[in-house]
Amino acid sequence: MGSGLTLLVPIGLVALVALAAIVVIHMRRRTPPVLMLPSLRFWEPVAADSADKRRFRKPPMSLPLVLQLLAALAIGLALARPAMDALPGMAEQRSTPQHTIVLLDGSTSMLGLASDEDERTRWSLARSEAIAILREWQAGDVITVIVTGSRQQSTSASTRPQVDRLREQLQLTMAPGGIADIDAAIELGGDLILPDRANRIVLISDGAVRVNPDTAAAVEAPIELRMVGSTENTLPNVAITSIGSRPAANRDETYRLSFALSSFAPETVRLPYRVQADGVDVLVSELDLLSGETRSVQVTLPQGAQRADVIVEVRDSFAADNRATLLLDGSGATGLDILLISD
Repeated sequence: MGSGLTLLVPIGLVALVALAAIVVIHMRRRTPPVLMLPSLRFWEPVAADSADKRRFRKPPMSLPLVLQLLAALAIGLALARPAMDALPGMAEQRSTPQHTIVLLDGSTSMLGLASDEDERTRWSLARSEAIAILREWQAGDVITVIVTGSRQQSTSASTRPQVDRLREQLQLTMAPGGIADIDAAIELGGDLILPDRANRIVLISDGAVRVNPDTAAAVEAPIELRMVGSTENTLPNVAITSIGSRPAANRDETYRLSFALSSFAPETVRLPYRVQADGVDVLVSELDLLSGETRSVQVTLPQGAQRADVIVEVRDSFAADNRATLLLDGSGATGLDILLISD
């Protein structure tokens, strides 16, 4: 891109007329004050041409004049909003306001590990990508972030305080989970295109959900795909697929906890786990699971326990299903079955 200076609001240069006005004001002679005197007898005769002197004089090169001219020049240039294209060795500054629409894939698959060596999730990497785009914001730009998953939420920012708040919001946003409707998100992005901006759409995803080419082609803005996470994860996945409780027979305020552990690994895995009641360990054990096997475990909880946690202590490709919590509200039997859907 060639270097050059562009004025985003050229009409702002009209304010430079103030420079001439300031000079004219300083050229005017100061009107002498009217004084009441008892006599002019001892005054020296006034030169005959004093009354005919011009009302304007040569502009005095004084500090107030220079400061006022510099202030007017700065204000005029600021109103014109000059923007410089990229120069060698300098950060790039765009001359055209931009509208960036960021589509964040919040599918359940985004909660998986980014890679075998990376402890971060794909969702964490996706948020970092979106925050990096926010740092590209310049005055006049608009940024819209759409998080899609089991539900969609969108937020736009066009000023520096709004961009800062959006960045803080993104840092705390969790993936909604479910299966993201990427096509619907792209259609929404197409509806948000602004006619007075250079529009672009950035899709950040792990690629688990495909995009309909016809939907993408119908959008009047370029679409950029940014992939996060590795497609060659070799870590197996184990999960807590069921958890429930029922009152223990003949024991007041005592519950019998039941949960199921499942293995989706291609071979036998040793699974260490622990059961806690109100944050205190009740059982710490391990078991061997064959590939595709599901095994149920039952534990009697201490009397009066109000919360039960089951924790699988293993590093696998999907940490979100390695912990389950059940609140014991005293209403009787309760439970939760988890259905895993994988592509």
